[in-house]
Amino acid sequence: MTMADANVSLRSLIPSYDEFYLALLEVAKDFGDREFLRKEGLSLMAEKLNLTEEQKSLRYPETGRLVWKTHATFRFPGLLRIGALSRDKRAYYRITSKGLELLERARRDPAFSIKTVVDEFYKENYQHKHSQSKDDAGEQAFPPSLSEEPAEERIAEIYGEAKSELADEILERLKAGSPAFFEHAVLRLLAAMGYGDSSVQDYVKVVGQSGDGGIDGTIQEDKLGLGFIYVQAKRYAENTVGRPAVQQFVGALAGKNGNKGVFITTSKFSKEAQDYAERAQSRIVLIDGDKLANLMFTYNVGCAVRKVFEIKRIDEDFFEDA
Repeated sequence: MTMADANVSLRSLIPSYDEFYLALLEVAKDFGDREFLRKEGLSLMAEKLNLTEEQKSLRYPETGRLVWKTHATFRFPGLLRIGALSRDKRAYYRITSKGLELLERARRDPAFSIKTVVDEFYKENYQHKHSQSKDDAGEQAFPPSLSEEPAEERIAEIYGEAKSELADEILERLKAGSPAFFEHAVLRLLAAMGYGDSSVQDYVKVVGQSGDGGIDGTIQEDKLGLGFIYVQAKRYAENTVGRPAVQQFVGALAGKNGNKGVFITTSKFSKEAQDYAERAQSRIVLIDGDKLANLMFTYNVGCAVRKVFEIKRIDEDFFEDA
């Protein structure tokens, strides 16, 4: 599952955009002519929506931000821009006559969408200001910066898509390489993950020769060399690794008096292979192609950091008394 898919899945577990808009207008109406602080409004929105503890605890994996609070917060600027809310000073809001009209219409007509009103406002104003800009189809492109999707979450989705694409390319490169290269690559990964001591020349040993008994390499479990992890690396284009291959690996470990092993493949493991590894007396970790590519991405093996962006957000405590 890509990061974009994960974010879509998380959003499906909380109320819709329209439900957030409606809750915000209802909160604002309860205050009448009085202004209210955004932080107070967010808390009351959660009550209006009857959010469960599980819904309130959901976080985006890349940013760590609470899903419900992110989407609730981004309803404020939308209603402010269409004139449904007004603001005399930062972080303080009150409902307007237009806001009351929208709220009444939404109550009367369940099919009425406040989100559509906000979207149309953004589109019309963007088109008016940028009528010279056309997309390939000759029509006005909807500006990403005005999307109802919070900018930080859009960036997280783009990052997730880029990560997925790069992981796919890493896996394809591994499949296209030689078996010897693949064996070296997986040992490099384990070293990058903190196994062994890179100051010792032979902390990683590649076996991978005739008579190796199914062992392709060994790596020290720790920097002191108190134990060894045995490695089996299978580079397949399509084949699924079944139970016999894992069983042979476990037998090879027994022949080396080893009790810990990592079986890595560019393919996948069958259900029978996974079940056998879980029941085996030796501690066996199975890493399939998808997990391998993601680990190489995480530990910068086979890829390198090109550019780093800092994501900053408003310090609400700083502006609370503004």
